Formats: sequence, C-alpha cells, structure tokens
Amino acid sequence: MAWWESALIIIGIALLVFVALKLLKVSFKVLWKLLINALVGGVVLWLLNLIPGVDMPINWLTTIATGLFGVPAVFIIFLVSLFR
Repeated sequence: MAWWESALIIIGIALLVFVALKLLKVSFKVLWKLLINALVGGVVLWLLNLIPGVDMPINWLTTIATGLFGVPAVFIIFLVSLFR
C-alpha cells in the first residue's frame, strides 16, 4: 500500500468519525481530541511501518482504535503484529 493510500484512509476515517459525532451533538472539544488522536496514531503507525520487519496494517479498524485510544492503541496493535 502506498503512503498516500494510507493517508487517505486515515483522513477518511477521521472525517467519518467527525461527522458521526457531530450528528450526535458531541462537543467540539471531544471531536478535536478524537481527530488529533487519529492523526497522531496514524502517523505513528506509518512511521513504525518504516522499520524493517514491522508490518502493521493501516486500515479502518486500526485508525478507529487509534482515534479512540491514541498511542496506547498503537502499542497494542504493534504487539499484536509482532505475534502474527
């Protein structure tokens, strides 16, 4: 998967979550935190994939997990990818 495809997945999932939460009338502070978490988590996933021997998927599930839980989710995804 090319880097720009991963970036589009991350941005698309972040926007979908943003729209869904906006429809549910969640405060802007919570939306902003989720957006920042998703972007930081996606960037960390991408950077970890640059390490030889590490193959962490960047898909809708990992992007949502990083958006909701931030860097700890990246750590869990990293551990799971090591044992695959």
